[in-house]
Amino acid sequence: FLLWQKLREDYEPEQLFTLWLWLVVVAWLGSGVWVWWTNNLRQTWGALILPLLFLLYWSRKYKWDFWQVLDVFGPLTLAVITLAALGWGPNLWQIALAGTGGIVATSIVRHFYRRWHWYRSGRSGLVGLVAVLVWGIINLVVANFHLWAVYSMMWMSIVIGVAIYIRSGRQISHLWPSKNKKVAKA
Repeated sequence: FLLWQKLREDYEPEQLFTLWLWLVVVAWLGSGVWVWWTNNLRQTWGALILPLLFLLYWSRKYKWDFWQVLDVFGPLTLAVITLAALGWGPNLWQIALAGTGGIVATSIVRHFYRRWHWYRSGRSGLVGLVAVLVWGIINLVVANFHLWAVYSMMWMSIVIGVAIYIRSGRQISHLWPSKNKKVAKA
């Protein structure tokens, strides 16, 4: 309902409902495939990666703005994981706490990011990327800081950092000189 409510003015409401249904199915399949492939019960990556890829596919197919949809989808997934963790019992309070912190963080980012000088483009996508970063933190909590979770969080942080840098209006080519440019001799 919240996905439909936030995006109904920009996109066809019937397609939003269809997207939601597909995202639920894909998240369920993704978590099942992840458990089967990795042979452990930590489903967070499978429940996130496959729906993100499907969201990217859907956005390209129907010519939607992926970043705008991600800005709505990301925080909503944090709300779902928080409510689910609260419903599962007291042993998952860490997940509920991390999810609640993520909801607060994405709300602050959503409210202020267009005013930040360093994010000069003001383009959408920052809220969703922060939400994905919080999912990585939730994965660390679920995995009890196992080595693979730390490494996956490190790589995900690097990828998200580069995406934020590019979305902010900066170019990676400015970080190092091009080999094609001729250097003037002094």
